[in-house]
Amino acid sequence: MLQNKHFLKRKQKNYMKIYSFTLSKKYLLVLFIMMVVPTFSWLIKDVEAYQQISKSGNVEYNITANPSQLGAYYDATKANITFRVYSSRATRMEVYLYSAATGLQEKAKYVLTKNSTTNIWSKTALVSTLQTSYGLTGTIYYGYRVWGPNWPYSSSWTKGSSTGFITDVDANGNRFNPNKLLLDPYTLEISHDPVTTTQVDGTIYASGPLYRNIDTGSKAPKSIVLAPETLANTVGTGIKPTRPLKDEIIYEVHVRGLTKQDNSIPVAFRGTYKGAAMKASYLASLGITAIEFLPIHESPNDSNDIDLNSNVDGDNYWGYTTLNFFAPDRRYSYDKTPGGPTREFKDMVKVFHDYGIKVYVDVVYNHTGEGYAYSSTDKNTYNLICWRGLDNPTYNSLTSDFQGSWDNTGVGGNFNTLNPIAQNLIVDSLLYWRDSIGVDGFRFDLATVLGNTCEHGCFNFDKLNPATALNRIARDLSPRAANGGAGIDLIAEPFGIGGNSYQVGGFPSGWSEWNGIYRDTIRKSQNKLDFEPITTGQLATRFAGSSDLYGDDGRKPWNSINYLVVH
Repeated sequence: MLQNKHFLKRKQKNYMKIYSFTLSKKYLLVLFIMMVVPTFSWLIKDVEAYQQISKSGNVEYNITANPSQLGAYYDATKANITFRVYSSRATRMEVYLYSAATGLQEKAKYVLTKNSTTNIWSKTALVSTLQTSYGLTGTIYYGYRVWGPNWPYSSSWTKGSSTGFITDVDANGNRFNPNKLLLDPYTLEISHDPVTTTQVDGTIYASGPLYRNIDTGSKAPKSIVLAPETLANTVGTGIKPTRPLKDEIIYEVHVRGLTKQDNSIPVAFRGTYKGAAMKASYLASLGITAIEFLPIHESPNDSNDIDLNSNVDGDNYWGYTTLNFFAPDRRYSYDKTPGGPTREFKDMVKVFHDYGIKVYVDVVYNHTGEGYAYSSTDKNTYNLICWRGLDNPTYNSLTSDFQGSWDNTGVGGNFNTLNPIAQNLIVDSLLYWRDSIGVDGFRFDLATVLGNTCEHGCFNFDKLNPATALNRIARDLSPRAANGGAGIDLIAEPFGIGGNSYQVGGFPSGWSEWNGIYRDTIRKSQNKLDFEPITTGQLATRFAGSSDLYGDDGRKPWNSINYLVVH
């Protein structure tokens, strides 16, 4: 089945420095109120928890938010559409154009030309030809079919055939299969999830002996060609708050869960970006200064709407299985027309900004929604939806023999964050969300993968290595200064599984972190369920800013995001 669950067992060691001094509970409480509250960033899971703890420019999408100039876009006159996609290992690439997202075969197809210097494949199509010769007069949906060393092109190949096939995966990790229509990594919206209420069989996306000849063209999710005016909302995204991170009270929330059962929201708007915007005034009245949305990039979750009485499993609710790093999830949009999710998200950002609330998004660049191998003994059967079918070794960390995925997150093969092309994708995505969508900060899921200095067969976190995605993000996105101003807030979840992937306190300058040691210390002291006693000195260290963790690289107590419970 389609591998799209987000299961994670996080191995967390509790390294705590024990100070020799002790404080009475009375003075410890005073220390908490006077020192912690004014200067620390707090991550609050819900309103109840919070209660208990008692215009720089409207930038629309443009090429500067996509320095790599990849994707599909109209020229200034809208007379041409250019398709551009990267693959260093492909030997042939075709783009298939559709008049509908599902149920129909392609209306047109073109062979792309490779630039041997940049490894970018491209094709420019005349809009007039698409309209008059192929009947593509409305929204244009598209996807790529790709051939490579493990499946060379043959002119006699037809959809659903094995003509040209050599192997599902070769010695270099290539997994090309032209029967699998692939998403464009740089598309700004996608049409639908791989599995839906009407397309319930996720195995069609797999390669491998049982599935490689199943053609996905009429059913697969499609990329969408969108003109800039289709993505532009009428009100912009407002004036971004410039407060320092140390002054934020951050509210973590699932965009659907926030209003899905809220009777104060019109039924049609519940669980949507539009509905979330309607809570801005209320959240501001509680003192919330930043809202942090669990992942809102497109993720396979449409089948959560399947009849609960059926035998078909729904998808994961949380969204940590990304299908595209640019597209807002269509499921959370009231306006589901092409461009609708992007416009509605921008409208929501504008409302929160009007109330002085920053908008953070939880981003997942450590793995993708293409998932694991189908079994630990079968190295052939993997899903091909986007990156894996375009250039597997470029986008994914592989085992040393290049036959499987390297994984030390517990949620799927690691994204190959050390590769410059994969880094381009990450940075271009972040720039788009910052500059065009208007967000103010990012929380990075399992962010130690961003500090990996090994592409294949190993893992090593090194915060000092300038070649890592971790340091490139900090260079390219201009983190907000400690005293506030323009910039972006970068927050890491500094965990992983295995190796040196537990890095609380180990991130470089420019980054703040979820302080899991703060959480563990406070909760152990309260629930008494751990064999390790918590001393007053340990509590004081955490309340006073975890100086043992945040005292180098120019970082200060406010680089610790203190929390008790999160998703």
